[in-house]
Amino acid sequence: MRIKTIFLISVILVLGSLLTACGNQSLASTDWPGMTVKDDRVYLSAGTYVYAINLANGQELTLTQGSETTPVRFPADGRGGPFYGDPAFTSDGQMIIGSANINDRKHPLFSANAEDFTTNWTFEDQAKDIWLAGALILDDTIYMPNSDGGLYAFDMNGNIKGKFVAEHALWSNPVTDGETIYVASMDHHVYAVNPVNMNQIWKTELDASITASPTVVDGTMYIATIGGTVYALDAATGQIIWQNNFEGGVSDHIVAAGDRLYFGLLYQDTGAIYALNAEDGSVVWSYDAGGAVTASPLVTDEMLVFVTETGTVRALDLDAKPLWMQTIDAKLYSTPVAAGDLILVAPMGKQDMMLVAYDTTGALKWIFAPVKK
Repeated sequence: MRIKTIFLISVILVLGSLLTACGNQSLASTDWPGMTVKDDRVYLSAGTYVYAINLANGQELTLTQGSETTPVRFPADGRGGPFYGDPAFTSDGQMIIGSANINDRKHPLFSANAEDFTTNWTFEDQAKDIWLAGALILDDTIYMPNSDGGLYAFDMNGNIKGKFVAEHALWSNPVTDGETIYVASMDHHVYAVNPVNMNQIWKTELDASITASPTVVDGTMYIATIGGTVYALDAATGQIIWQNNFEGGVSDHIVAAGDRLYFGLLYQDTGAIYALNAEDGSVVWSYDAGGAVTASPLVTDEMLVFVTETGTVRALDLDAKPLWMQTIDAKLYSTPVAAGDLILVAPMGKQDMMLVAYDTTGALKWIFAPVKK
């Protein structure tokens, strides 16, 4: 089986860049945007900046000092990135973001003030590889996965509290049920980790590498691999409850809603959206996406919204009936995000269209393009 998708090509390019990087090379050409909605803003990590955008109008937040008005971005000088993961936020007002910087091999992890983006602290030198995923914040601890295989635990001041090491790279966000941390690895394993002492509770080997985060609901973990197998595991023991294999691969997390599981599948140059029965993994329905699907769908009470590599944004009802479709002249690899009555879509590599907002009927509300500095 061959999986042709720019997501996996981008992954290979990242690894190739790490192995061959010299001079002033950058990963910016292979970035995929991350975003997090917080209060009345959306924070977008794209290229060498994290942007703060007003949800009401799609305008970049600015700061006025005297007669000078400047956009609020992190970092202000655009150095230290590029950034791939979703920004994470602590209860004391920190924004946590890891860098995929390869130029100086310091691999920085940043904490910035969420309001004005001034730097609180920086962790660098000790991580051996880049940060591709977002952080998990649990109680007073920041858990951050690195491509060196380490899941690092920090206090709120950036001091290391502990570390768990997998056998290979960690490329997806860790998740928690409040008591245990679950993290998936490129080494074909999913791990359960004690958040207090960072010791392994269990690990389970699956059929292929995993770029998707686990989804844990009521004691059951759902996870899929780039080999195309969807699994249900007992979250307490790691024992496999059921598995279902599909022709293709799954690169992003499974969405659990009600008694169903939803995910995107890619195969060669095309893809599909699937709904499964959560109890036994049987197929409820599938929908031909018309293009490679590398991101998870957004699922609400009324609809499912997904994007494709070919630039389509489609909405279905929960029984796969088409509702609306929009087309963007860009490649789409990031999961759509809900923000109140808005649906946010982040195109890849479009400076004049870095974020697009639709309402729930598919009508365009605004397009974000950065203010020129």
